[in-house]
Amino acid sequence: MGYSEIAFKEYSRQLVNSLSGKIELWILNAVKTKVPDLDPEKIDELNRIAVVAEAQILGKLEGILTLDAVDQFINPLAILREVYVFPTEFLASLGLVESVRDEYQRKYYPDDIYDLVPASFADFGPEVNGAGIAWGAAKAHEHLQNRVSES
Repeated sequence: MGYSEIAFKEYSRQLVNSLSGKIELWILNAVKTKVPDLDPEKIDELNRIAVVAEAQILGKLEGILTLDAVDQFINPLAILREVYVFPTEFLASLGLVESVRDEYQRKYYPDDIYDLVPASFADFGPEVNGAGIAWGAAKAHEHLQNRVSES
């Protein structure tokens, strides 16, 4: 394992670590933005959903990010974007009216009826954004290293 491969694995680990607690927080904020006054019972339910969601998303991310760069066929942000499903189901159970969405959102995220899909790593906070950018740069470097070694 070369230096760049070791560095890439470290950046992958840092990205996953940066997300600890951030997915739960994102879910709570996504719901509170749509329904600011939840009763305590619903808040407890939402907290349970957020814990499960974070565990599932982080598990999926760890599964992808432990692979070699050439074997990672899905971007971590694509996995993070799946998080919208959890608050969407919760909001739908409350009977919340669907949001007005633009054509792009309706086309690419037809099930995101409350317009929640995260746009970038920054939606999870500055630490995650920095880790996501560093991961992307490390992956690009690793990809270039692999291309050079194939030549």
